[in-house]
Amino acid sequence: MVKMSTVPEEGWLTAREAAARLGVKRASLYAYVSRGVLGRHTGPDGRTSRYDAAEVDALARRGRPRRANGEPVVEVAVASSITRIPEGSDQRLGHRYRGRRALALAGDHTFEQVAGWVLDGRDEPIELGPALGPEPAEATAPPAGDVLARMRLAVERAALADPLRQDLSAQSLRASAARLLRALVDASGPARGPVPDLELASGESVRASAAGRLAVALHPDARPPRWATGAINAALVLLVDHELATSTLAARVAASTRADPYACVVAALATLAGPLHGTASALVRRALLAPDPVATLAELSGGSGLAGFGHKLYSGIDPRAVALLERVERAAPAHPARLAGLALTEAVEHRLAMPPNVDLGLAVLTAAAGLDADAGPVIFAVARTAGWLAHVAEEYQAPPLRFRARALDVSR
Repeated sequence: MVKMSTVPEEGWLTAREAAARLGVKRASLYAYVSRGVLGRHTGPDGRTSRYDAAEVDALARRGRPRRANGEPVVEVAVASSITRIPEGSDQRLGHRYRGRRALALAGDHTFEQVAGWVLDGRDEPIELGPALGPEPAEATAPPAGDVLARMRLAVERAALADPLRQDLSAQSLRASAARLLRALVDASGPARGPVPDLELASGESVRASAAGRLAVALHPDARPPRWATGAINAALVLLVDHELATSTLAARVAASTRADPYACVVAALATLAGPLHGTASALVRRALLAPDPVATLAELSGGSGLAGFGHKLYSGIDPRAVALLERVERAAPAHPARLAGLALTEAVEHRLAMPPNVDLGLAVLTAAAGLDADAGPVIFAVARTAGWLAHVAEEYQAPPLRFRARALDVSR
């Protein structure tokens, strides 16, 4: 983002000075510019770059948070063209995938179409690959309730069935993406009934979509309400990517070693094993109907924030939460889960001044649709796999082994 401006001469910083004031390397400074977080201005000679000192200081105050104990947050900046999260008043418009608004895509595009667009910028959907068939009799299955373990096992089985998994070309990566997404959808549960069609806002009816398969697999009676398939598709689209979340960074680090895409997805899935990323919607569901939802949610969150509320990238309500909650409001306005979500939101905003995020929306949606208790984490994992693979593809184009963190010696 290159700008011309009339800031007084004493208000300008060189790249070296701006990076020092932010406490980052120049590569991170340039990444801020590429993401639109910081403006880069052209000097009087038309060649040199300079930065508005006031803008840099504002970013330093906003963008370098500290933990409660004073320990600095580890910040990693990676140049990427996949997702942009706006700032300021534009946040209400939501994030964009390669320039396209995710909120708009969620209504009139299938998850498969968005997955293809995010992967490589082509308007060609990723059709879910063929099923792998039943698990071998000798396989050791994880506990029935550990859905994430089932998903990791499904990815490993898909890898073993792909003789070209070490081919990191763009064409091969699309084929791997189809196999991976089908494996994860199948791992969510058995096909308990006929798959409902997906009805898009355009009036188009889509058969055998990922959203339809998940709606049936995640519903105890295989009879989800008619609106559930469209709502699940919207959730999948909105959750595809969200910049460098923890799981996405794990996938990119693995890709930098030139691990195959299956291994990269396993690395990302491993980060979902904890309660703080990807599985928070399941905690919110457990708290929704508790006698004291706020206290219950605080206990389940383990003292690390409050699951379903607050987000470091949004100053107000997460627009993804708004989109999902509006779908539930239109389809099931009087459902107890929606009313409980409203009461919980009001209590948290009153007591803690924290707006809801997408995990609250996903919890209310899955509960109102009558889906399994772990449906939220399943939907998150399937959706985010598409984003992980896009970042993996992007990382394959970067120099290998470029992530090399350093330890600060605090020994005495």
